[in-house]
Amino acid sequence: MKKIGLTIYALNVFHTGKYHFEKKHGHLTFIDMISAFSKQNAKQFDIDNHAENIFKVNSFEVECVKDEDGHIIFNAFTGVVKTGEYGTEAELIHTKTRKLTHKKTVEEAEVIPFAFYLALSPIRPERGILIFQTEGRSSMKSAFEHRMKKFVRHTYEGWNFSLETLMPKEYVEHYLVDGVLKELRMIKYGISQDISERNGIRGNDEAVYEERIIHNPLGFLEKGADKIREVLRGQRSLCEVVSVSDFDYDCLKFKFRLGKTEKPLISAI
Repeated sequence: MKKIGLTIYALNVFHTGKYHFEKKHGHLTFIDMISAFSKQNAKQFDIDNHAENIFKVNSFEVECVKDEDGHIIFNAFTGVVKTGEYGTEAELIHTKTRKLTHKKTVEEAEVIPFAFYLALSPIRPERGILIFQTEGRSSMKSAFEHRMKKFVRHTYEGWNFSLETLMPKEYVEHYLVDGVLKELRMIKYGISQDISERNGIRGNDEAVYEERIIHNPLGFLEKGADKIREVLRGQRSLCEVVSVSDFDYDCLKFKFRLGKTEKPLISAI
């Protein structure tokens, strides 16, 4: 059997140009969004001819996890999707008889079921954890993320989300202590109406963003390292780590160098 594994991501939900999770039309959370997405994709396989994959939500369930006193610990969403790629020919060989059992055509997709699990904080519903099942080199992440972002963008105007690899505190601490900070990158999704109108740019397109980069920020970690540690402990928002008066960023990225390796260490709201 293929090796079954898990990949864990930090989920950040945001509205263009805003840090907090505003309720534009009543109470709205990412679980509401993913529930609507799952219902829409449960009827039949969606075919992406560009990526040459198919996707379908097989089952899903919403759950409220509480402690023994009845207090909500987190809200959860579990599901199973079926996805696979097509576009290549292949032959299926029976491993016991060593005989050909089927010839796969370019129009056929090998579909694999994958489970996923979402947990959202009741206090900060814009933050959460998303866990994907993997099988060998196969994963559902790209097929899910592409379709989910497209659905959110078209259904909930101005909303978007990001998925970033979750890193252990010890791993981050290693870079803070032994690494060299090479770059601070601040990203603001969308552009101002003034710039949009003067240049004919569609400012609400998810691919449009402004970016400000500080290269070689010497001395930043003398105080900034403790701020990053506070973020990891949940005591500070990452958008409060770097103070820029004329640029309200939505996303902050750090690039560290450790030895000969340069790595974007943190990227979150």
